[in-house]
Amino acid sequence: MILTNQEQFLYDNIEWNESKIPNGVNNGDMTRKLFYLMFYNDRIPNNRLQFFVNKDYNIGTKKSRYKMFYYNGCKTDDEVFSHNHFLKYLKFFIDGSSFNNKDKQDFKEIYSEDDNKLRKFIRDYKKSQPGYSNTVVATEFLKLAIELDCNDPRHFYDIAISIKK
Repeated sequence: MILTNQEQFLYDNIEWNESKIPNGVNNGDMTRKLFYLMFYNDRIPNNRLQFFVNKDYNIGTKKSRYKMFYYNGCKTDDEVFSHNHFLKYLKFFIDGSSFNNKDKQDFKEIYSEDDNKLRKFIRDYKKSQPGYSNTVVATEFLKLAIELDCNDPRHFYDIAISIKK
Protein backbone atom coordinates (compact mmCIF):
# COMPACT_ATOMS: atom_id res chain seq x y z
CA MET A 1 0.00 0.00 0.00
CA ILE A 2 1.32 3.43 -0.89
CA LEU A 3 0.75 5.89 1.92
CA THR A 4 -0.05 9.56 1.59
CA ASN A 5 2.56 12.01 2.90
CA GLN A 6 0.61 12.53 6.11
CA GLU A 7 0.13 8.78 6.63
CA GLN A 8 3.79 8.11 5.88
CA PHE A 9 4.89 10.73 8.43
CA LEU A 10 2.80 9.06 11.14
CA TYR A 11 3.90 5.57 10.06
CA ASP A 12 7.58 6.54 10.17
CA ASN A 13 7.26 8.01 13.67
CA ILE A 14 5.55 5.03 15.28
CA GLU A 15 7.67 2.53 17.19
CA TRP A 16 6.26 -0.73 15.79
CA ASN A 17 8.14 -3.10 18.06
CA GLU A 18 6.19 -3.23 21.31
CA SER A 19 9.19 -4.58 23.21
CA LYS A 20 11.26 -1.53 22.24
CA ILE A 21 8.75 1.05 23.46
CA PRO A 22 10.31 2.70 26.53
CA ASN A 23 8.29 2.81 29.75
CA GLY A 24 6.06 5.85 29.78
CA VAL A 25 6.21 6.31 25.99
CA ASN A 26 2.96 5.80 24.18
CA ASN A 27 2.49 5.61 20.43
CA GLY A 28 -1.20 6.10 21.07
CA ASP A 29 -1.72 9.53 19.55
CA MET A 30 0.04 8.58 16.32
CA THR A 31 -1.56 5.15 15.97
CA ARG A 32 -5.02 6.55 16.64
CA LYS A 33 -4.50 9.41 14.17
CA LEU A 34 -3.12 7.08 11.50
CA PHE A 35 -5.99 4.63 11.93
CA TYR A 36 -8.69 7.31 11.78
CA LEU A 37 -7.03 9.01 8.82
CA MET A 38 -6.94 5.77 6.88
CA PHE A 39 -10.32 4.45 8.05
CA TYR A 40 -12.34 7.59 7.31
CA ASN A 41 -10.70 7.94 3.89
CA ASP A 42 -11.48 4.30 3.01
CA ARG A 43 -7.80 3.41 2.77
CA ILE A 44 -7.91 0.17 4.76
CA PRO A 45 -8.74 -2.83 2.57
CA ASN A 46 -12.00 -4.33 3.82
CA ASN A 47 -10.65 -7.87 3.85
CA ARG A 48 -7.86 -6.81 6.23
CA LEU A 49 -10.29 -4.86 8.41
CA GLN A 50 -12.43 -8.01 8.71
CA PHE A 51 -9.56 -9.76 10.48
CA PHE A 52 -10.04 -7.24 13.29
CA VAL A 53 -13.84 -6.86 13.38
CA ASN A 54 -15.15 -10.29 12.34
CA LYS A 55 -15.54 -12.66 15.30
CA ASP A 56 -15.23 -15.68 12.98
CA TYR A 57 -11.59 -14.76 12.40
CA ASN A 58 -10.74 -14.65 16.10
CA ILE A 59 -10.46 -18.36 16.63
CA GLY A 60 -10.98 -19.64 20.15
CA THR A 61 -13.33 -16.87 21.27
CA LYS A 62 -16.80 -15.63 20.43
CA LYS A 63 -15.70 -12.00 20.20
CA SER A 64 -13.90 -10.11 17.46
CA ARG A 65 -10.45 -8.75 18.18
CA TYR A 66 -12.06 -5.30 18.26
CA LYS A 67 -14.61 -6.39 20.90
CA MET A 68 -11.83 -8.07 22.92
CA PHE A 69 -10.30 -4.64 23.56
CA TYR A 70 -13.57 -3.60 25.24
CA TYR A 71 -13.80 -6.91 27.09
CA ASN A 72 -10.29 -6.29 28.42
CA GLY A 73 -11.06 -2.80 29.71
CA CYS A 74 -11.02 -0.24 26.92
CA LYS A 75 -14.01 2.08 27.23
CA THR A 76 -13.83 4.05 23.97
CA ASP A 77 -12.64 3.63 20.40
CA ASP A 78 -9.95 6.21 21.12
CA GLU A 79 -8.59 3.91 23.84
CA VAL A 80 -8.70 0.90 21.49
CA PHE A 81 -6.87 2.64 18.65
CA SER A 82 -4.32 4.17 21.06
CA HIS A 83 -3.52 0.88 22.80
CA ASN A 84 -0.03 -0.54 22.21
CA HIS A 85 -1.58 -3.94 21.45
CA PHE A 86 -3.44 -2.34 18.52
CA LEU A 87 -0.08 -1.83 16.76
CA LYS A 88 -0.02 -5.30 15.21
CA TYR A 89 -3.49 -4.82 13.71
CA LEU A 90 -2.67 -1.40 12.30
CA LYS A 91 0.52 -2.87 10.83
CA PHE A 92 -1.52 -5.64 9.16
CA PHE A 93 -4.00 -3.09 7.78
CA ILE A 94 -1.12 -1.26 6.11
CA ASP A 95 1.47 -3.92 5.26
CA GLY A 96 -0.60 -7.08 5.04
CA SER A 97 0.61 -10.43 6.32
CA SER A 98 4.19 -10.95 7.40
CA PHE A 99 4.96 -13.28 4.48
CA ASN A 100 7.53 -12.10 1.96
CA ASN A 101 6.47 -11.62 -1.67
CA LYS A 102 7.94 -14.94 -2.82
CA ASP A 103 6.05 -16.91 -0.17
CA LYS A 104 2.86 -15.01 -0.99
CA GLN A 105 3.27 -15.86 -4.67
CA ASP A 106 4.04 -19.52 -3.92
CA PHE A 107 1.00 -19.73 -1.65
CA LYS A 108 -1.18 -18.08 -4.29
CA GLU A 109 -0.13 -20.69 -6.84
CA ILE A 110 -1.00 -23.70 -4.67
CA TYR A 111 -3.77 -22.67 -2.27
CA SER A 112 -6.61 -23.70 -4.57
CA GLU A 113 -4.96 -26.97 -5.58
CA ASP A 114 -5.02 -30.12 -3.49
CA ASP A 115 -4.44 -29.93 0.23
CA ASN A 116 -1.34 -32.14 0.04
CA LYS A 117 0.69 -29.40 -1.70
CA LEU A 118 -0.72 -26.87 0.73
CA ARG A 119 0.20 -29.03 3.72
CA LYS A 120 3.75 -29.45 2.41
CA PHE A 121 4.05 -25.69 1.89
CA ILE A 122 2.79 -24.99 5.41
CA ARG A 123 5.01 -27.68 6.98
CA ASP A 124 8.09 -26.32 5.17
CA TYR A 125 7.21 -22.77 6.20
CA LYS A 126 6.73 -23.77 9.85
CA LYS A 127 10.13 -25.50 9.87
CA SER A 128 11.69 -22.26 8.62
CA GLN A 129 10.18 -20.33 11.54
CA PRO A 130 11.81 -21.73 14.68
CA GLY A 131 10.73 -20.04 17.86
CA TYR A 132 7.22 -19.18 16.67
CA SER A 133 4.32 -20.98 18.28
CA ASN A 134 1.94 -23.09 16.26
CA THR A 135 -0.85 -20.57 16.91
CA VAL A 136 1.23 -17.59 15.74
CA VAL A 137 2.13 -19.32 12.47
CA ALA A 138 -1.46 -20.52 11.93
CA THR A 139 -2.74 -16.97 12.51
CA GLU A 140 -0.27 -15.69 9.90
CA PHE A 141 -1.74 -18.18 7.42
CA LEU A 142 -5.22 -16.96 8.32
CA LYS A 143 -4.11 -13.36 7.67
CA LEU A 144 -2.51 -14.37 4.37
CA ALA A 145 -5.68 -16.17 3.26
CA ILE A 146 -7.76 -13.11 4.21
CA GLU A 147 -5.34 -10.78 2.43
CA LEU A 148 -5.55 -12.88 -0.76
CA ASP A 149 -9.36 -13.11 -0.57
CA CYS A 150 -9.30 -16.90 -0.35
CA ASN A 151 -12.59 -18.66 0.16
CA ASP A 152 -12.89 -19.87 3.75
CA PRO A 153 -9.72 -18.40 5.29
CA ARG A 154 -10.43 -20.40 8.45
CA HIS A 155 -9.62 -23.57 6.44
CA PHE A 156 -5.98 -22.44 6.10
CA TYR A 157 -5.74 -21.72 9.83
CA ASP A 158 -7.14 -25.17 10.62
CA ILE A 159 -4.65 -26.89 8.34
CA ALA A 160 -1.73 -24.87 9.73
CA ILE A 161 -2.72 -25.51 13.36
CA SER A 162 -3.01 -29.26 12.70
CA ILE A 163 0.51 -29.60 11.27
CA LYS A 164 3.29 -30.12 13.74
CA LYS A 165 6.79 -28.83 12.95
